[in-house]
Amino acid sequence: MTSAELDEGAVERGPAVGAGMTDVRVRGGEFAWEEEEEAAGQQAVLRGIDIDVRAGTLAAVVGMVGSGKSSLLGCILGEMRKISGEVRII
Repeated sequence: MTSAELDEGAVERGPAVGAGMTDVRVRGGEFAWEEEEEAAGQQAVLRGIDIDVRAGTLAAVVGMVGSGKSSLLGCILGEMRKISGEVRII
């Protein structure tokens, strides 16, 4: 991905705190793809996303085809437009 494809303001980045602390946190996340916003009038693709991934742990994202796995990772990276909520990577 190029930097032009990422929304720099969608993800808050902070300094690493240490093992056992939250590395990735999403609270009250609601996200949409830019193209879908124009076509569907700001309809969210992902809603009610709350996730914590702790430092040093292994997390798996599993689900059926089309269930939003790639979209979830896209919102953490800042690839999707954040409608509301908090995304922090520490």
